[in-house]
Amino acid sequence: MLSLAATVGVGESAATELVERLNTYQTISATFEQRLLDESGNEEQRLTGVMRLRIPNLFWWEIQSPYRMFFLLKDDLIVTYDPDLEQVTYQSVKQSPNLPLKTILMNRDYDRLNRYIVSPKRNGYVLEPVQNTELFQSISIYFDGDELDAIDIRDVQQQVTEFTFSQLKTNDVLSDDLFELNLPDDVEVLGQRPDTSTSE
Repeated sequence: MLSLAATVGVGESAATELVERLNTYQTISATFEQRLLDESGNEEQRLTGVMRLRIPNLFWWEIQSPYRMFFLLKDDLIVTYDPDLEQVTYQSVKQSPNLPLKTILMNRDYDRLNRYIVSPKRNGYVLEPVQNTELFQSISIYFDGDELDAIDIRDVQQQVTEFTFSQLKTNDVLSDDLFELNLPDDVEVLGQRPDTSTSE
């Protein structure tokens, strides 16, 4: 019981510390390299692009190489745009509850992290789901000093997706137009397009 209590205490302390560090960022912009490794550590895929976020409700993920793809999280809506297929997909966040990067970068309070055991590790923290209902086994987040450095996500198949960030800028002003997709008029729409007729 003493060991369990100590583990819980460390977890709560690490979660609080992680939240405090993330709360220093109200905006983030960076370039990224994304690598997918199989269970033996062999690289299966490498992508590069740019990301932006603005607390509390805007997240932009743009793959630039070796192909183009755009992901936008805006309020409770996920928009995915594939320029090659000329398709845009609209989906509610509630339909996609397992969003590891959103879990890490957008959830800024301890209550929202209470589904995970948060433990300190060298230069960062590791999050492990309390229940086996997530699509990933663990998330590791690393810092270089005060700056976000990398995130690793290990899924239930023991594959690891590594995100390494560079040219990181924090707390710059990121205007609304940096989170707007410019879609062609003839784009194919999948899912329910939001009604913007009443928006200001």
